[in-house]
Amino acid sequence: MSDYGVLVELSEAGGQMRMSELAERMLLSPSGLTRRLDTMVAAGLVERHRCATDRRGAYAVLTAAGRARLEASAPDHVDQVRRHFVDRLSREQLVTLTEALEAVAGPDVAETCPQSAVTGGRSPQH
Repeated sequence: MSDYGVLVELSEAGGQMRMSELAERMLLSPSGLTRRLDTMVAAGLVERHRCATDRRGAYAVLTAAGRARLEASAPDHVDQVRRHFVDRLSREQLVTLTEALEAVAGPDVAETCPQSAVTGGRSPQH
């Protein structure tokens, strides 16, 4: 996963997340997340804050610059996903893929991501 993925996770979590939870969501080891965040902290996209109630714990916190980078990058990211993935599948393939992913992700995700979101309310090119 890219820095974009970290920014998305933090944004969706309200701007901050425990580092251990973020590592789990990003499928990274704690040291892998630390290395990733080192570059993001240096770029001013994320800050680390110590947990006040647990001296061993820390939070990754999205900065204003990180939010701005996410907002600037999102349209290009969506365009790339559409061009290189969604538009290459037929409507039937998208429905099948959606059903399979819903089965894996469970009912909570299915409720927040209706099938029409997969095709963006329009028919794929194929």
